Amino acid sequence: MISFIAPATYRDVRVGSAVVTLSASLMDRAATRARDAIVYATLAMTLLASLLAYWLSRRLSLPIHHLMEATRAIDRGDLAIRIDDRRNDEIGLLFEGFNNMAAGLLQKSQVEQVFSRYVSKNVADKVLANLDEVRLSSRPVEATVLFADIVGFTAMSEKLQPSQVSELLNEYFSYISGACSLYGGVVDKFIGDCAMLAFGVLEDDSEHAFNAVSCAVLIQRMAARLNEQRRAAGRPEVHFRIGINCGAMLAGNLGSDERMEYTVVGDAVNLASRFCCIAGPDQIIMGEELYNNLQSRILAQPGQTLPIRGKSAPVKIYSVRDIHRSYRPLLQANLRELLSYQVNRKKQQLVGHA
Repeated sequence: MISFIAPATYRDVRVGSAVVTLSASLMDRAATRARDAIVYATLAMTLLASLLAYWLSRRLSLPIHHLMEATRAIDRGDLAIRIDDRRNDEIGLLFEGFNNMAAGLLQKSQVEQVFSRYVSKNVADKVLANLDEVRLSSRPVEATVLFADIVGFTAMSEKLQPSQVSELLNEYFSYISGACSLYGGVVDKFIGDCAMLAFGVLEDDSEHAFNAVSCAVLIQRMAARLNEQRRAAGRPEVHFRIGINCGAMLAGNLGSDERMEYTVVGDAVNLASRFCCIAGPDQIIMGEELYNNLQSRILAQPGQTLPIRGKSAPVKIYSVRDIHRSYRPLLQANLRELLSYQVNRKKQQLVGHA
């Protein structure tokens, strides 16, 4: 019990006391109820705050997690990845920026792939590595140039449909590009049915002359193997004539600001083109200087001394029959690699079309 007492007065005279006695258990129960209500309210508010915090964290962390996964996909090379979550907040703007960036990277990659098909991959890499200075400075180099031309192509193309002519050129140019890469050369350009290859131009190569001759022999071996298949299929054979020359030349991007081309120019280049014109079917022609440098590593037969257009004095030519026996195993290995790669490439193309 709890008692409360107060004096009782009448006309300033204390006449007694007033006493009120209450049961303490009722107050204790009221206090307990108030305490329980506060505890439950606190727990409810804490739970509600936790749920709200979890929801907010998920709303913030889940999009960030998606962004991290998409970033990892970009790093793996999957440039087609996109984030489809549409939001109207700052994270939505971040997603939109990421999608735009991914689309730009995909377009850049596609442009680089297409660009690498129009110029040599080594040239493309050098240009793309320094986009602020697209014009590669021209520089004098000591290099070797090879011209490979299809014999009788004009007469052959008259008997074929345009699509068949295109298919034929693409097939053989693919083989020639592969042979060029195997010996460290670059494809300078394709001129109609003629391929112009350069060795020792972009990178210093002390063996550029021998590599060019080895590449020429590989092209002729490749053409001979393919002609066996063409004869068996009743199709016309394809023969190449090749001219090779080495010497001082100017290498770099030549042209105008609107149209440039990485190439080599000079008297040595012109002479290689002349050698190609006078070569016969399945023949490789080179000059005397190149022969003297490589005579211990190649098998060549001396030819005539011919007047060459643009040269004041007649030029002695040599016909290359083969390379030295000690270098033939590598040549055979490259021939197998070249033929097998092109066969697998054709199979992949057929599967892709199917």
